[in-house]
Amino acid sequence: MKASLEPKEQQIENLKEQLLELEQVFEMQTKAMNGLQSDVERRKTKIEELRAVLKAEKEKTKEKENVVQSFVNKVHETIQRKNEKAYIKGLMDIYETYVKKYSEEIVEKKKKDPETIEELDR
Repeated sequence: MKASLEPKEQQIENLKEQLLELEQVFEMQTKAMNGLQSDVERRKTKIEELRAVLKAEKEKTKEKENVVQSFVNKVHETIQRKNEKAYIKGLMDIYETYVKKYSEEIVEKKKKDPETIEELDR
């Protein structure tokens, strides 16, 4: 009877070893999956941050496009004037509205990118 139990005991030992190996593999995969989940969450957060930045930049771009379009319209209106006084007044309005209003921004850009300003000044 003891001889008939020995193969069963060996089989039980083999199964225990396989179980331990599978538990180790499971733990490694769980750690890897947790790492991947945290990576996914981090990337989702980054995507949301970038979307917010994109939205803000689109709004800034739209504002700048509106300013440019307004400037173009004012220049066009001023050029169309036949009266010299009205023409000069139009130019002064353009100066007041666009040059003085954005002079600080222009000065800041000069500090940041002097090469571009040199190109524009030529």
